[in-house]
Order: sequence, then structure tokens, then C-alpha cells
Amino acid sequence: MKRSSRIAIFFYVLIVLAYVIMSINKFGIELIHPNMRNQPAEWTYELHSFASSHFESSGLPILFRGNSQRHGVAQFPVSKSGVLEEVIPELNVGVHTAAKSSPMSNGETLFVGTDSGWFYAIDEKTEKILWRVFAPSALRGFHSNAVIQGNHVWIGDYYGRLYCFETRTGILVWMRQLGKTIGASPLLVGDDLYINVEVMPENGFMVKLKSQTGEKLWQSAPWGQQSHSSPSLSSDQKSIFVGSNNSKLFSVSTETGRIQWQAPLDAKMKGSPLVWNDKIYLVTQAGSIKVFMAQTGELVSSEVGNAESLSSPTLDAKQGIIYFTDVNKILRLDTKKFIYRSLNLGNKLSYSSPIFVGPPSNQLLAVCEDTKLCEVSLDLKSRRILFDTKHRISSTPYLAKSEVWLSTDNGPLMVFKEHKK
Repeated sequence: MKRSSRIAIFFYVLIVLAYVIMSINKFGIELIHPNMRNQPAEWTYELHSFASSHFESSGLPILFRGNSQRHGVAQFPVSKSGVLEEVIPELNVGVHTAAKSSPMSNGETLFVGTDSGWFYAIDEKTEKILWRVFAPSALRGFHSNAVIQGNHVWIGDYYGRLYCFETRTGILVWMRQLGKTIGASPLLVGDDLYINVEVMPENGFMVKLKSQTGEKLWQSAPWGQQSHSSPSLSSDQKSIFVGSNNSKLFSVSTETGRIQWQAPLDAKMKGSPLVWNDKIYLVTQAGSIKVFMAQTGELVSSEVGNAESLSSPTLDAKQGIIYFTDVNKILRLDTKKFIYRSLNLGNKLSYSSPIFVGPPSNQLLAVCEDTKLCEVSLDLKSRRILFDTKHRISSTPYLAKSEVWLSTDNGPLMVFKEHKK
């Protein structure tokens, strides 16, 4: 064969490979991850045992980042010393690079999704699996965080489906195919659910549904790009705020789904906006923190970052301090004086967001050195390692009573428990 012919064949093969790759990106064709090949081939439901008691709702939903304004505040302090235990040895298997699903609890049962396609309910007291379901179509599993209220729990998967399950039994109440991917966490307001949905080719929108039936009430206009940002609610409950991958912040009417305003950002936005005192605080992927007026979208303040960030802000409301993380630091913004301060956490790439425990404990917690959880002084002058999971952490830890629950990226579900005397 002539050299020119071999060269021609070589370039032809390159063109065919490029076409296949473009087709995968354009049409969202999924390739099976090696660690997923041993999973069931069809929808699977396993009931291990019932919850120890019938949990009754207090009326308030249990939401990612603590409340509908996504303040990132926890109720329970963390013990200064304790023991770290594995609850599920292989929770995540390393599928996809997005942040993993964070554990959520109603005070009795803990719920967590996995990148392998399983959704678990675990008894907090016994640490035993109550039930689990497997979604075979979601080849990248669950990266959304659950929302819980009363006897129902809602979560989205990476196949664009939103599910509602009974908390005690895991029985499927309803399921809706809304798009191609759901990476954001649902927002529950009264009887209504709001969820950010992604489609292919790359775009996204918000959907409002009835929480009890899954009936779609409206769908917003498209963002123009995909969005992993979990929606936040305005103080008057008339607007929803969400960021997107085309470097924009959107305000959407809760009543109609109409886009009320949009504001430009300096980079993509992956985290959740924080709403406080009629202002929106957010962190862009460039590590910049920006403040907007919630009603108009007017830019109030902007501090340019110098490192990548996928963080959601965390609020100390009493002191008026915002905390957030970038690729390797935790940062502190005084909202009264707009003064920055930072402390190196030793991370190579941190997807996790900080957690603040309010008075009287006043604890600030953040993932440090990629595999560890640190307690950080509020003035960011020091940090102390609480424990080391030995596995990378991109999820946000969940604080339940005196325990810390967290899911690791390619390893176990773990709990840090106070020493019993």
C-alpha cells in the first residue's frame, strides 16, 4: 500500500472517530462506565425492613442547604472527638465528575443517591438499609439531593427523571421524565416542586409540578445552556433564582414561570444562590462572589476571584458574614464592610460547600485536604482536622444530632459519631 493511501486511511479513521464523539455529545448517547457493568439490568426495588416508627411531618420540608433560601446552616453541632464508621462500603463507584449526592435525613431515616444508580433509605439508629431502588436508565446515577416532607421523598436522576417515593416503604408514588439530566436538587414550597432540568443539545429550563401527583404546572423558557444550580426562593415567595452554564443568573416567577430578569456573570455558576435581606449572594466558577438585588437584578457588589469554585455560599446571619470555598481555600466576606479574608484548606479541587452551625455552637465546617473534614475558626485564622475518610469528598456533609454523615466520591457512605461514655 502506498504511503499516501495509508495517510488517507488514517485521516478517514480520525474523521469517523470525531463524528462518533460529536454524536455522543450532541445526542447524549451514554457509554457504560466499567464500574456499572455489574448492576441490575432493570428497575429494581428492595424492601429490607420498615422504619422503626412512622415519621410525621412538622410542616417544613427538609431541603438541601437547610432552607429554601439555601443558607447552608445546620442545627446540630459536631463533636470534637468521635469514631468514623463505614455504613455502606461501596456507595459511589466514580461515575462522572459532578459532585455526589449529599445525605439528607428526616431525623429518623437518611436518604442518599449514588452515581451507580441506587437510591438508599437507611435507619439512622441501626445504620441498616431499610430499602433501596435502582434506576437502570440513569447510567450516571443520582447526583441530585433528596427533598423530604412527611411521608414522601423526592429526587432527580441523571436520566432526567424526577421521582417521588414513600419514605417508610420506598414504594414509587410517581415518576416523571422531564428532560435528559437532573443534577440540581428540587425545591419544595408548600405543595409545589421546582426543579432545574437539562436537555440535549445543551440547554435547560425550570419546571413546576404538584408534589403529590407530579402534574406539570409550567415550564420556563430555556436558559440557553445547561444548569446544575439548585433553585432558591425569594423572601416573598414570588420568585425563584438559579444560575446557568452560560454565565447568567435568572429570576423566574413562581406563579407563571416567566423569566422576570437575567443578569450577566463572569463565569458559569454551579452552586445555589443564597437569598438574604432581599439580596442574592452567589459564587461563580471563576471564584468571584457577587451580590444582586433580588427584586431587580441590579448588581450591588462584585469581588473578583482568583481560583475555580463550585461552591454555594454559607451564612452567619447574626454577624452578617458569608463563607464559601474555591479550589483550595475557604473565604470570608463581611457583608457590611465587604472585606475579604481567606484560609488555605489544602484541597486540590473542592466541590463541597462549607456548613455553618449557628449559636450557641458557632461552628464552621469545611472539607480540607480533599478527604478530611475540618473545623475552621470563624475569623479564618486556623483549622483543625476532625477526621479523615481516606476518600475524596465532593458532597456536602449532613449534620444529624451529634453525627456527621457524608458520601465519598469513589467509596463508602460514612458516619462520624460521638464517643459514648
